[in-house]
Order: sequence, then structure tokens, then C-alpha cells
Amino acid sequence: QVKYYDKKGEHFKTEIRKDIVEAAPGVYRPNFMEMKNLKTGHTTRLTFDERRLNQGLDDKIFTERTLKRG
Repeated sequence: QVKYYDKKGEHFKTEIRKDIVEAAPGVYRPNFMEMKNLKTGHTTRLTFDERRLNQGLDDKIFTERTLKRG
């Protein structure tokens, strides 16, 4: 569980990660994540049923310029 605080020091979000699996040798990832906004009451849930790691992507596609451009 991860708690997030605003600049006033007030707890406003909580992140929960569950069902941690070894996605690749030595690499662990959650299959379920949930973020709760305590101020708005909104909840976002992510469920991962498939993931691919180390696919040989070129580092150049992760520059700030490329990421902003899309």
C-alpha cells in the first residue's frame, strides 16, 4: 500500500498493489492495482492479464521529445 499526501500534508490518495508475480526472471509486477482518491471518492482499478517485457524497443523512442509528440 502506498499513501500519497498533498502539499499540506493531507493524505489524499491510496494505491494498492496485489497479486504480485514474477513477470521475468527477477522482475516482479502486480497483476492488480487500485488507486483511491480520498477527496473525490473516485477509484481506478487496473487488471493485467498479459504483459510482455524486454521486447527490444529502441531507447530513442523514450526521449522526452518523442514521448510528447506521441
